[in-house]
Amino acid sequence: MGGTSTAWYAEMHPEEVLCLAPIALVPNFDMYNEFKKQNDPGFMEDWQAKGYFENESRSKPGLVKRVGWGVAEDLKKYDVVAGANKLTMPVLLMAGDNDDSTPCKHQEVLFEKIPSKDKQIIKIHDAQHSFWSVSGNSEPLNEVKAALSSWLRDLIT
Repeated sequence: MGGTSTAWYAEMHPEEVLCLAPIALVPNFDMYNEFKKQNDPGFMEDWQAKGYFENESRSKPGLVKRVGWGVAEDLKKYDVVAGANKLTMPVLLMAGDNDDSTPCKHQEVLFEKIPSKDKQIIKIHDAQHSFWSVSGNSEPLNEVKAALSSWLRDLIT
């Protein structure tokens, strides 16, 4: 929830945020819930009933992470789309085109609500939520690093 948290903070304290790059954020619970129900029926119900779901780390094979239901409850509290009108600073949105948590279309919905004249959205080819490729390589992560570096360089100059 790093991207969601940073975007929400920027909405609550826009005077303190010079630029914002909430990478692969979940804009709100309703969008996430609807997407999961369409693409992974039963996931949300199973997650809530069990109290967590397990997710194998892409960067550290063999490491299994447990994500508690509290994450879903927190998502219900932070609707970044509802407060997007406060994002007047430069904003960069990025998501993988194979993201199984927050698809590019969710980023596009948020993008349209952001009033900043200096906003950009980038879709990372063949990338999942963690910016690893479907085949398991880290090439999309390199694309993210390059895009973010370029965006920051452009802001400075």
